[in-house]
Amino acid sequence: MKRKRAHKCITDRAHLHHRDPEAPIPAWIADVVHRCPSGALQYHRTDGAFDEEPEVSTHVSLHAGGVLHLRGDLEVVTAHGSRQETRVMLCGCGRTGNAPYCDHSGVCGEHG
Repeated sequence: MKRKRAHKCITDRAHLHHRDPEAPIPAWIADVVHRCPSGALQYHRTDGAFDEEPEVSTHVSLHAGGVLHLRGDLEVVTAHGSRQETRVMLCGCGRTGNAPYCDHSGVCGEHG
């Protein structure tokens, strides 16, 4: 289900079409990834720079329909085990096929 979450991140971001042509590509990609609230977009730097660092304090926000956006040093427990995350969108309506992540299949995923 990461593909569906990533598609939503990309299609909702108009700034992808207007990137700064002077920005280095790795920095630009990192910026795009950091703007994705779901965590579906991730990266691993191969140019010696640091991978994404979690925010110092955990931030939680409740959005329309009950979807929760979380940022920070997170451990998310799923049916397949635990995952370390820095950004996630968790389902609040219970209709997701990728629990606990929101996959936009229910009302909580219809937020803007």
